[in-house]
Amino acid sequence: MLPPLMIDLTMNLGNRTAVYDIGTEISRTATNRSVRYWRAVLNSPIEFRHGNMRSIIGKLLFRAAFKDLSSDVSSYWPRRTKVLFIDPIFSLKTDLSPEDIVLCHDIAPVTNPEYYDPTAGEVYDRAYKRIQVSGPGIVFVSDFTRRAYLERYPGRYRFTRVIPLYHRSSLSVTLPSSGREKPFVLMVGGLERRKNFRAAIAAFEASELAANDYELVIAGPRGNLSADLLPVIAATENVSHLGYVDDSALAGLYADASVLLFPSLVEGFGVPALEAPSANLLPIVSKGTVLEEIVGPSGLLVDPHSVDDIAKVLREAIAMEPSEREARLTNIRDHQRQFSIENFRKSWKTLLDDELDFAQKR
Repeated sequence: MLPPLMIDLTMNLGNRTAVYDIGTEISRTATNRSVRYWRAVLNSPIEFRHGNMRSIIGKLLFRAAFKDLSSDVSSYWPRRTKVLFIDPIFSLKTDLSPEDIVLCHDIAPVTNPEYYDPTAGEVYDRAYKRIQVSGPGIVFVSDFTRRAYLERYPGRYRFTRVIPLYHRSSLSVTLPSSGREKPFVLMVGGLERRKNFRAAIAAFEASELAANDYELVIAGPRGNLSADLLPVIAATENVSHLGYVDDSALAGLYADASVLLFPSLVEGFGVPALEAPSANLLPIVSKGTVLEEIVGPSGLLVDPHSVDDIAKVLREAIAMEPSEREARLTNIRDHQRQFSIENFRKSWKTLLDDELDFAQKR
């Protein structure tokens, strides 16, 4: 007999970003559960770590799962109990029930398809419309995402709840040095169109900080903008791309940077804006996005569509008096106490325990 909850971790086969960490944390928090990878149901999750053979196999299975997802002839994926979907897209090959739970990170592929692969918006829209009809419980990572989703997909859902993300414990260690000699502005994220790297690089040039020996350092893996962006980076003075960096190296970059530049056009949550203040690093983020919710009223806000505005705030951040910088950081950290891993685990445990009690009483 299967446990009363099955967690769909198919996204963890190929994803190495915050989504992977979220799925792992929730699966550890949940009791009396099984996990599903594509069509395989297991008693416990598998760790698909970056760079080893297990990770390579996971990515190959992930590609096969996506082909299966888009197939019109293959059968539905197995389910004989309540399912928690870590990503909504994998509900497309499952008979949905109002008793299910869906974790929604954002609806940006639908609202801003230009920043994603060509079919992403259409696929996610189909998934969200199926969810809208079946009315399961939905958990959102931010209130910003919750409002955006319900405005576009109103319906009679069993519940809607916000459980924010968290600062990763792997970065809460004594911070090493990055070893960089020049002062630098830091950007963190994969080379994706939605991350707004072109405007950020243009703003760094317009700020003339390079004349004062500042660098712009980008840390993150390749993405859907890599082919176009890497030649621009190579041709721009004092701008460098480090590629993927592990948590230890990232902690060192946070510790040594002068400011975090994070003018994304869309984000589901924006974890770097949460990680930077913990390392005493002031974040510059986009107004009108979820990032305002993450940094609170003391964050530095820019119009992500204005190179001049980004350059202006960047200069102001570098020239800011230490007393103002520390006051802002103190306020941001106070605001961000709600985004702790302890609160994340507690909120998910409460939700899943309540779901288990509900199932047993039926």
